[in-house]
Amino acid sequence: MASTQDRVNEESANSPTRLLRLGWERAAERAAGLLVTVTNVQVEILSLAEVISRLNADDLLICLAIRGRPSGVSAMDLQLRTAIVEMQTMGRLGNGPASERAVSAVDAALCGPVVDTFVRDVSSNADESELIGWLDLVRSKARIQDPRAASLMLESVKYRFVRIALDVGAGDRHGELTLAQALPPEVEYVGENNAPTGWQQELTGVVSTAPTQLHAVLHKMRLTLKDAESFEVGQVLPLHGCKVTDLKLTDSDGRTIARGRLGQVNGMCAIRIEDPETPEMHDVSPGGGAGLLEAGGMMAADAGPEMAMEMGAFDPDIDTGIDLPDPDMPAAMPLDIGDMDDAQSESDELPDIGGGGIALDLDFDPDAGAEDSDTGLELGDGFPMELPPLDDDD
Repeated sequence: MASTQDRVNEESANSPTRLLRLGWERAAERAAGLLVTVTNVQVEILSLAEVISRLNADDLLICLAIRGRPSGVSAMDLQLRTAIVEMQTMGRLGNGPASERAVSAVDAALCGPVVDTFVRDVSSNADESELIGWLDLVRSKARIQDPRAASLMLESVKYRFVRIALDVGAGDRHGELTLAQALPPEVEYVGENNAPTGWQQELTGVVSTAPTQLHAVLHKMRLTLKDAESFEVGQVLPLHGCKVTDLKLTDSDGRTIARGRLGQVNGMCAIRIEDPETPEMHDVSPGGGAGLLEAGGMMAADAGPEMAMEMGAFDPDIDTGIDLPDPDMPAAMPLDIGDMDDAQSESDELPDIGGGGIALDLDFDPDAGAEDSDTGLELGDGFPMELPPLDDDD
């Protein structure tokens, strides 16, 4: 039994043994109404093999977990678990020590909450001790059948091993609690408030592993609601000016994260991230109808008269050879795609729509030849176009 001087030393040093002793005495009383007196506390740092060798197959073994992941084990001997069960079922202790019996499901159900209360008590009072962070988020999970099952369940890391000897009630019973929990990652604690210096790195690690969502956008187009409602299977939508190199990766807010090229690898749809092209400017001679004004790959014909006027290269009196739209023509024209049905052959090849563009075949069945894969979408009979391979030399 611990002497009075030992208790005084524990109080003055705020040692782990004091936290563990007071924590278990409070937990047993609060969770089960059981009065216990802790007589001895042993704390060691052990490997998993050493922890397993010190577990008793006749004890009640309870798995400890952090967010559902096994991280430790707790063990109660016959006298301690029987006393907890008696207090919660009869409201009093039985006469004399408990008789030998096997561990039951009732033992696990009634003793687990007592372990949780003990863990929370130690965790909440460990701010200025070496136990800080050790039992944070730890909860009892389920009963473990035997030490061998515990060895298969737990990771091979270092564990803080605690053994608490105690007297139950008036002292006619002697029980024992064992608890082994994996050590937390090493963090330096400095300063007045004992604040961790590595919290920035930990925060960065947590944020970096947060899930995110990217969208692969090949082309966007504007249609009237009437045109969209008239879509039918078999129609072909022209994607004017669209190339497989125009693909963009955007976030959920539509911001462009990266640009890439659409292709295929081993029969799978794939994207190669590429460096953005540097915009180039070229002079256009006033009389050169075939001259091109390129800005990031845009043709003068696509840019329209407004952009050309802003750049000082457009004169309405000069014949450029480009058919400009009639100013009196309505701004929005209905999309006439009905005649494109005849252009599609019996095969899966798309009709040539001119201009080096891409067409989208609405006869695409997303379930045809598509399989979930880590590398992309498998190209089956339903995929509407043949993509170029993304070779290393490409």
